Amino acid sequence: MERKPSQYGLLRRFVHGLVGGVAGASAASVAQSEPPAAPYDAGLLSKAQLLWREGDWIGLVAMEQASLQHHPERAMLALLIATAHQQMNSPQVAAQFVRLACDWGCSGAQLAQVLIAGVHHTLGRGELLLQNERKACTHFALAAQAGADRSIAGRSRAAIEQDRIARAAAMHPRSAATVAAVPAPPDEPFAPPELFSEGIVSYAQNFEDVMLWRALRRVDNGCYIDVGAFHPVHDSVSRGFYEKGWRGIHVEANPAFAALLREDRPDETVMQVAVAATKGSMRFFEFQDFPSESTGNERHALIRREQGARINELDVPCITLADVFAQAQGREVHWLKIDVERMEREVLAGWGGTLMPWIVVVESALPHSKIENFLEWEYLLTGRGYKNVYFDGLNRYYVSPLHADLGALFLSGPNLFDNFRLSGTGGPYSELVNGRHRQREASLVDEIDRLKEQLAASGPPADR
Repeated sequence: MERKPSQYGLLRRFVHGLVGGVAGASAASVAQSEPPAAPYDAGLLSKAQLLWREGDWIGLVAMEQASLQHHPERAMLALLIATAHQQMNSPQVAAQFVRLACDWGCSGAQLAQVLIAGVHHTLGRGELLLQNERKACTHFALAAQAGADRSIAGRSRAAIEQDRIARAAAMHPRSAATVAAVPAPPDEPFAPPELFSEGIVSYAQNFEDVMLWRALRRVDNGCYIDVGAFHPVHDSVSRGFYEKGWRGIHVEANPAFAALLREDRPDETVMQVAVAATKGSMRFFEFQDFPSESTGNERHALIRREQGARINELDVPCITLADVFAQAQGREVHWLKIDVERMEREVLAGWGGTLMPWIVVVESALPHSKIENFLEWEYLLTGRGYKNVYFDGLNRYYVSPLHADLGALFLSGPNLFDNFRLSGTGGPYSELVNGRHRQREASLVDEIDRLKEQLAASGPPADR
C-alpha cells in the first residue's frame, strides 16, 4: 500500500524548493562557523527570538547585517531575519539572508525548522482572513518554538495577528476590497497597454519614465514627487510626464539645478532643500565634475575626494519626507522617485502621515558600482506594505498595497510595445539619437554644397 506523505513531508518539500536546495548544501556544516573575535550584543539572539515569537517582523528586519557579523549565533540570527523578510513579501532579500545563514554554518535541520514554522505562520494568517480562527490557532501553534506551550502560544499569536489585520484595515480601508489602480475594462483586470499605443518621450537615465508610464498611462493629469530631481531635462524622470500634462513636486538641494527647475517648470513646486530623517540643516557636498553625484553623505564625499573629485561644501536646510508629502495638499501621488546618493535610509526614515504613493522608485546601486545597498533601507518600505516588483539594474520599484495589481505591469523591461521615443538628452542611449542627427546634419550640409556648385556652374540667370 502506497504511503501518503505527511503534512510535514509536504511542507519540507515546499521549503526545499523555496531555498533551491541551499539547505542540503549546508547540511554537513552543523556547527556554527567561528566569526572573528569582536564585541557583540550577548542578548541579541534572545531579543530576535522574542520578536519572532511575537511576529514582530518589522523589528526583526530592522536589525542591521553589520550587527550580526561578529555574533557567535549569527547563523540563527540571519535565519530569523530571513523568515521575517519572507513574511513581509520580500523573497529576494529573504534568500540573501538564507545564504548568509548557510555560509555562517546553519544546519539543514535548523533551516527546515525555522522555514517550516514560517510557512505555518503564513497559513495561519490566511485562515484568519477567512475567519477560521480554530485552524489559524493550530497553524500558529505549530509555528511556535519547540518547548513552549504551543496551545497558549498559538492563541497568543492568533490574537496578535488578528489585531494587526484589524489595524491595517483601519489604516487602509480600501485594502479590504479589490482596488482598481487604473481604469480598465471589466474583462481586462490588469489593463495591459494596447499594441503600439502612444508612448512617452524618454528623458530618463535608465528608462525609468518608460516603466512608470506603462503602469500609469491611463491616469490623466497625475502627480509625482521627485526627490533628487537634478536637471529639468537631462536624465529627468519627470519631463516626459510633464509634457503629458502631469504636475508635481521637485526636491533639489543643489542651488544651480533648483534654479533651472524653477525656470523650466514655473507651474510646479520646487523645494531647494535636502531631505533627512529630521528637520534642521546639513552639510551638502556639491560635485563640480559630476553634479548628479552631489550628496549629503559625508563618507561618500570623503571617498570620492580621495579619488580626486572636486567638491564644494555648503550648508543647506533639510526637511523630512513627511514635510514633502504635506506639499501635495491631499492630492493622490502616483509615483515617488528617490535618487539621493547613499542617503536613501535617511530619506525614508522621515516618512510620515497616511500618504501612500502608488509606485516608489529608489536608486539601489551604489554610485559608479553594480553593488546594491537596499538591505540598509528596504525594510522601511516593506514595513508599510510595499512590495518590490522590478529591478532595472540601477533602481528598485515598489508598489503600494493599495495598488498591488500594478505589479503585473513590471514583468518585463522596456520593449517595442511601450512605443517610446528617445529624447536625445537622457542616459547613454541618447547618443543613438544624437548620432543620427549628426549624420543627417552632415548629409544636409553636403547637399547644400552640391546645390551651390551646380548653381555656380550654370552661370548668372539669363536677363529677362
